[in-house]
Amino acid sequence: MIKPEMRFKQFTLQIFLALILLLSAIYLYMDSSSNVTANDIAKVAGINKSNSSKINRSNVPTNGSFKFGMFSDEPFVGKDEKKIDAKLNIVGWFVHWNESMHSNKLKNACSFGYVPEITWETWVRAKGVDGNSNILNEIVDGKYDKKINDDIDSISKSCTDKTVLIRLNHEMETAPNEPNRYYPWQGNPEMYIKAWKHIVNISRKKNKNIKYIWSPNRGNMYTSLYYPGEKNVDYVGLTLNHHGEVEHEFTTFQSFYEPNKTVIESFNKPIIISETAFTDSDNPADKAAWIDSMFSYVQSNKKITAVVWFNSVKAMRYDTSPESIQAFKDNLKQINTGSK
Repeated sequence: MIKPEMRFKQFTLQIFLALILLLSAIYLYMDSSSNVTANDIAKVAGINKSNSSKINRSNVPTNGSFKFGMFSDEPFVGKDEKKIDAKLNIVGWFVHWNESMHSNKLKNACSFGYVPEITWETWVRAKGVDGNSNILNEIVDGKYDKKINDDIDSISKSCTDKTVLIRLNHEMETAPNEPNRYYPWQGNPEMYIKAWKHIVNISRKKNKNIKYIWSPNRGNMYTSLYYPGEKNVDYVGLTLNHHGEVEHEFTTFQSFYEPNKTVIESFNKPIIISETAFTDSDNPADKAAWIDSMFSYVQSNKKITAVVWFNSVKAMRYDTSPESIQAFKDNLKQINTGSK
């Protein structure tokens, strides 16, 4: 007969070993070289195909229900969520035309029910504009149909019935024939629209869960020239990256957004601030105050359905100071983001 104290020791040892196995699985998962998959960790967390789809649906930006997300260079965002003490709704990243859509980021995001926001850029980043200047014509002519189909299939395979946001060829609004373009899809509104429609038409036939964000950098006199039409756009986006040492005049998020408001809101689409950040200034309190003003404004403007913070530049990250981290924590506590 086993003594009660021995039973207790055995039980304690079993619990201890189970915790070690769980922590080991998480550690291996966060190591990108591991064979542990997102599905393995999702199972440990009690997430399956059914409830990951439900979580994804609850995280989709809609009118009257604000969502928050971040760009991430990592395949797993758990560390960032721990820092801000909140769950993300949206996870963003970039995919260039010479890269495959298939990735651990895509599989992981959909396995855990996040809504991916993929900035899909039709250029070969390493070559720059000069190496790929005819890309819009080539898309319209069908040269890249196989690539488009393959990438849409990758999304369908990894995300099945889940909503995925694609921010296609963003920040396009330059003057026609502008010689100082920094993207190859700028400067030719007619071909921009034709290429956009070509890609979206292929996508719509294959996967209706993929939604497209048409996302200029500013709402200026040229922006509307590039609009692909109501049926080809699901959300209107906007880039608002505040460079604190340069753009001193924009003291609040509202003062930065308002000059773009008339144009951006004229399309009558749900709005996503699809890339935004504040570059560090000499005073960490400036960034925290701007974050406060951002959350205050987007909650008052019901046309804005989501904000996605840009983390791909070090000085723009959300966690560059204790003050900025605390600003996110305080504001996200006050927001019902429909989190998991």
